[in-house]
This record gives sequence, structure tokens and C-alpha cells, in this order.
Amino acid sequence: MAVEGQPALLTATCLDDTVSACLSALRHSAAVRSGQPVFTAVSGGPDSMALCDVVDRVCRITGHPHQALIVDHGLRAASANEAQTVLGRLQTRGISAICLTVPASPAVSGKMEWARQQRFALLTAYVQDRGGILMLGHHLDDQAETIAMRLAHGTGLAGAVGILPARLLNGVVCVRPFISLPKTELIQYCAEAGITTVSDPSNDQQVYERVRIRNFLAKESRFSAQLVRLGNTARTLTSVMAVQADIFAEQFCCITPLMTSMAFSAFQDAPPLLQRYLIRQAVLRHGAPDYPPSEASLTKVILAVCQQQTRTISGCLLRPNGRLLQIGPEFGRQDADPVIIDADSFIMFDKRWLIHSTHRGTITRLGKAGWAQRDKLSAYYQVLRGVPAAFGQMIPLLHPLDAEGVTPHFGAYNELSALYQSRWCHDARRTGVGNVPKMTVFSLPRLSEYSGALMITGFKT
Repeated sequence: MAVEGQPALLTATCLDDTVSACLSALRHSAAVRSGQPVFTAVSGGPDSMALCDVVDRVCRITGHPHQALIVDHGLRAASANEAQTVLGRLQTRGISAICLTVPASPAVSGKMEWARQQRFALLTAYVQDRGGILMLGHHLDDQAETIAMRLAHGTGLAGAVGILPARLLNGVVCVRPFISLPKTELIQYCAEAGITTVSDPSNDQQVYERVRIRNFLAKESRFSAQLVRLGNTARTLTSVMAVQADIFAEQFCCITPLMTSMAFSAFQDAPPLLQRYLIRQAVLRHGAPDYPPSEASLTKVILAVCQQQTRTISGCLLRPNGRLLQIGPEFGRQDADPVIIDADSFIMFDKRWLIHSTHRGTITRLGKAGWAQRDKLSAYYQVLRGVPAAFGQMIPLLHPLDAEGVTPHFGAYNELSALYQSRWCHDARRTGVGNVPKMTVFSLPRLSEYSGALMITGFKT
């Protein structure tokens, strides 16, 4: 047993193999490039502390710069001191680490969800600005809890898939190497490595749903294994359904960053399971909700749509329009605040878009006023032909300091990779100095669709 607080001289373990295989799969799929910075989110618990320790060792071998990120949510008076304590423990082990503080005031209610949103926004913004990837310490026990919670909320087969080993979140590749490992293995690793861990007091508060689910599963241990098996089965069934949806989309759909249009009669004739899958994917693509809609809400909306009734669900508008069913973002429910973007930088906007600009300026939605003036921008007007006003008003618009409004170029996944890598070349020509401003817009949900299958290749599931 190692002395507490002192690094243990451990040889490579099965945990190292798991992280190494994870990075290898990501490099093979081009989701991660050689030498790209790696960041690990650390709470101080055994799951994130074990992950951070292993990732740091693997990164030293594989040539990836590594840094631990600790988030102080400010929910408790002692949170700042707790974050500094975790920081000190990591630095004692020779791990580069930094504390990030949530700038917003804590929510009065829904604190866990508020903390989750603030944490991921802070982490992904920091990692994105440095062109890195983010490692998260979720494990098999978290997977079982998540599947149980989603089933309780009625999200059906889609929710039963659970936590993905890797995904794009806010334009950042987020990876969970330990999603197939039980927490007991991570606790054992910390004990053998002499890693001191902390426990979040909120983990004992029954007021939180996840805590109640966790306590229930602790008493009924057989349910956890069954939930994980259900998740694996759901993932397989979902992949089969995805193939069928792709076949349907190729014949009957037109999918753009702004909206999805599908042949109304073909949709009406599709099996109910496929109908729900198609609508769910369109909603996730254009509505950008935090969670997928429930099976019950999907069924209710589909029944109305098949009767030629317009409906909204999870931030999306579903509009039967003669021979077509048009699905796109719901305009006007919640406005998006203007954001400032610097030259040759990326920024997230309206939860839907990852935007790169060659020039500094302000980004807003096109809005009603812009839509009314769209014909004055000939190239832009051509892009908007056939787009309903309800969807077109959601388009992001760049207002440079010394030019008229700049319309977006919608980019594909391979363009994102090229733009990311060009940022580190320090080439003045790429910053747009003396050139016409250009704004490249990537649909965040679409990026996840395109690259999600590649990023989980080679992972133990």
C-alpha cells in the first residue's frame, strides 16, 4: 500500500490499456490528431482522480500534452477551498492542473441541472479555445443510473442507449474511457496508488433524483447489470433503426442545417417505430434540446402531424405543408443573446451552431428585420429560397466592425478539422486581414451525427 498523498510507483495497469485503446481509436478515426492537447475534468472523487492519474501517464508516453481541470461551482461556502485542495493533490503527483470558477450565481432551484450545464459550458469553452479533447470519468455505475433515470422519464429506446463512450459536445470531443468499468475498480486503483479522494456532500442528499436512483440500485444490485445489458441491446437496435432511417432519408428526405423536409405521404406510411425515430433525430438536429423528447410526447405529436396539424416539441416546429413535412427550429420561443467573436476564433451560438469568423464582430440571429431585408443580399437570398420564414430567421449573422452583415457559409466536418489545425499555424492570411470577412457555421448536432459512429469505433462497450 502506498503512503497517502505520495505517488505510487505503479506499472501499467488495465486502466492504462483502456485509455491507450481509447486514444488509439480516436486517432484512427481522425477524431483526434497526434499531439493534440488532452484535458481531464476532475471533481476529486475516485472516478475522476483515477482517470486523471492514468491519462496523465498515458499522455506522457503518447506525446499528448495533458492538464486537469477542476470546476468550482460556488454552490457551497467551502467549494473554493475544496477545489484548491484537489488542485494541490494533483500537483503533488506532478500533474498540471487549473481551477475554473463558474461565473454565474447559483440557481435557486434545479441546482444539479444548473451545475451540470454551467460545468460543461465552462469546460468545453476552455478546451475548445486550446484545440483539445476532454476526458470525463463516467463509469459503469453512472451508466446504469442514467439508463434508469431516462427510462423513468419515458425516453424509451433512445434514452435506454445511455451514455455514449464519446461524443461531440459544444464542438468538443468528449471521451469516457471508463464507461465499461465498475466504480469499485477505480476505488481500488486510488487505494493502491495512494490517491486521496473526496466525496461531494450532494451525493448523500435524497432530494436529488440521481441520488435516489443510486441508493435504490445499491440495494438491488442485480438491476444495475440488467440495465447495462438493456443499454447495450438498445444501442444495437438503435443502430439497426439508424440504417433504416438512412434508407428512408435517402429516398424521401432533404436534410440541411436549417431544416429537414420529408415526403409527407411516405412518412405517414412508415412504421410507427421509424416515425418516432425520424422525428426524434430531426428534433435533436434542429431543436438542440438538452434531452430527447419522451415516447409519449413523440406519439402525441406524430398523431397530430399526420392529421395535417402544426405542432411544436423540444424547441422544434413540425409543419405539414402540402406534400412535405417540414421540421426546423422554433423561432421566438427564446431569443439568443448577441455574442462577440474575435478574429480567427470559434464560438458557440444559440446552442445549435459552432461558428468560426475571420474577423472580429457581433453574432446575432437574422431575426424578423433581417428576414424582411434578405433580398438585398443576393447570394444570401439564393440560399434562403424555399426556406420558411419561421426557420430562416434563426440563421446566425455576423456584423463585423467595418463591414455590412456577413451571411454564413455552412461547413462540413472535414472543414472544421482544417480550421482547427490552421489556428495554430499563425498565418496572417487565415485571419482575414485585408480580406472579405467570412463566417463558417457548423451545426453542432449534425457534427455529432457525422462523427459519433467513428468516435466509438474500437471502444469496449
